[in-house]
Amino acid sequence: MDEMEQGDGKFSDFVAVFAKLICTSQEYVRAAYDGERSVVSLRDVARCVKVFRWFGEFFARTIGEKAPRPWKVADFFNVDERAREYVRKAMLMSLAYCYYARLDQKHRKGYGRALQKEYLSLQEPIEWVELGVWTTRRIPKYGPRCTWLDLNARMFGQTVDQVMRSFVRHVHLGPGIALNEALLENLFMIMVSIVNQIPIFVVGKPGTSKSLAMKLITSNMNGEASESPFFRNFPSVSLFSYQCSPLSTSSGIEQAFMKAHKYKQQSPNSIVIVLLDEVGLAEQSPHLPLKVLHKVLDEGGDYSLVGISNWALDPAKMNRAVHLFRAAPGVEDLSRTASGMVQNVQLDGFLRSIARAYDMVYNEQRQRDFWGLREFYSTVKHINIVLSKEKGRSLDAEVLMDAVQRNFGGKPEELAKVLDIFFTSIGLPLQGVKRKGVIELVGDNLKSTDSRQLMLLTKNGAALRLLFGATRLLAHKSTDVIYGSDFPSD
Repeated sequence: MDEMEQGDGKFSDFVAVFAKLICTSQEYVRAAYDGERSVVSLRDVARCVKVFRWFGEFFARTIGEKAPRPWKVADFFNVDERAREYVRKAMLMSLAYCYYARLDQKHRKGYGRALQKEYLSLQEPIEWVELGVWTTRRIPKYGPRCTWLDLNARMFGQTVDQVMRSFVRHVHLGPGIALNEALLENLFMIMVSIVNQIPIFVVGKPGTSKSLAMKLITSNMNGEASESPFFRNFPSVSLFSYQCSPLSTSSGIEQAFMKAHKYKQQSPNSIVIVLLDEVGLAEQSPHLPLKVLHKVLDEGGDYSLVGISNWALDPAKMNRAVHLFRAAPGVEDLSRTASGMVQNVQLDGFLRSIARAYDMVYNEQRQRDFWGLREFYSTVKHINIVLSKEKGRSLDAEVLMDAVQRNFGGKPEELAKVLDIFFTSIGLPLQGVKRKGVIELVGDNLKSTDSRQLMLLTKNGAALRLLFGATRLLAHKSTDVIYGSDFPSD
């Protein structure tokens, strides 16, 4: 009896398997959040089905119709043999989008195994049925289902990574930007969300490429004018950004949505995005501005919502949107990211040691998150720029001292410890290496066009005297000075 006669290829069997895997996903996420029931709901089920359908239509249009054995959307939903590879991909990516993306690294590994266990249980017969009195042959009443899915934990992880990369490889990143795991996931998840008008909250520490992902999406998704043919399959995007703060108000957030709605009416063929930047800060506002999100998230609109935050919002808001959680990267991921950023043979051998030193500094700093990923990336970039300008020069104590001083400032009482960690990790002698003074460091920053933006924190306007006084770091004729107000809360 062939597979189709057994019912293994019927869409109804696939739906039954898919439904079981969704139920398993719901329970797994609840368990990962200490049994909190509200972290998932029927909203997640609806989103999962919606995204599955979108993947099916997208695969049919961009791949199926151009395949050696062409297939269409109808073949996809009939689980035709020609389309099964992409039915599998669509199912796995829908589960990854709705459930896997919100988990931390430990629970992500367990999620793939949970799917595999549930799938294998569906291959076992529920009970056996005798064929007749005069024979000992038996058949399963409800036996193996959708064996062609061949689902296992390893294949799940490989498929998710492969499909994400097949989307993101079309993004023009620009020089000095490495496609690490964080940026890969951010780009893919936001891209799928805005195209389907599904609200998404991207949660991660500073430096986990959240804002960078939004910048790249808006610069690459230009509709028919897109540089990449891939993005010509999508409408152009327009961004309306609202910077949240502890002083945000409901009216301020509502105005951002009103502007987006008005623009959408004038440009119906474009994707309009409302970006709530640092949305977690708005939760600290006494005005409770995020209450307006309940209505917006429930009723939807003609725009897409992206929220960026350093920490998770309350469950009542989080379960109304897709949730991408980005944990702080480990030493291995930091090393790979740095390698993609610099592509410098002279520096390659030191990258793991620099990553290890940063990891120690980050975990041992007295004030949590005072230094973060941006300090690591900027340190690597600074060293790379110096070594690139002087061909053949390798990382030495002078270059390392300058890079650490320039990027790990703000805590003079901890500088000695930070320097000791970096020099010890990389294996360079610290004793006898000259440290630069504050004025010299500030001057170097102002002269360089590749430096980070400089923030000088002083009392009573001392910074102006430092910059324009005897040091002559800046000249009044070539500098614009903007004063902020002295009003409270400004």
